[in-house]
Amino acid sequence: MTTQFYTDITNQLSTLSWYTYFKLFNNQFESMEEQQEQTFPNLSIFMEFLEPVDVLSIGAGVQQYDAIIRFHLYLISYELEDLDMFTYKEQLHAKLQGFFPTNCSRMNRISESPDQNHNGYMVWKLDYKCQIPDESASFYANVVDAAPVALDLTTEMIIDNEIIRTGKFPE
Repeated sequence: MTTQFYTDITNQLSTLSWYTYFKLFNNQFESMEEQQEQTFPNLSIFMEFLEPVDVLSIGAGVQQYDAIIRFHLYLISYELEDLDMFTYKEQLHAKLQGFFPTNCSRMNRISESPDQNHNGYMVWKLDYKCQIPDESASFYANVVDAAPVALDLTTEMIIDNEIIRTGKFPE
């Protein structure tokens, strides 16, 4: 995918005052259960690109991902009230629903589900659909604009030609 998309999501989520940790999802919950220790803080958010991702070539070397992005909201359930979990989920959704990452389509939630099969914590999964452009192989990706040319426009222009100066042709 694109680094710009990740950066845009990070910036959008940074306005949530309660979340403390954001990373790409790499099956952190399974490894945490194996190690029997928490390796990231409460109220963490993880982003995952679900596979397979359909890719459409739109021309000039540019492709577009028709992606489904899953956000995992990690909550330590014994530290929170039940209503708090819904509040955090709803605030996360409010930040993502309708958001336009750079050059992307509007993000649209397509599903959500709680994942409660854990010891002492809950993960709420929110899935969004979005089209993400990939311009890394664009024919214009390595085009360098020419250096600007400095023009000297301080010269006084003198018009000696009678036709140009007066607009009258000789008779």
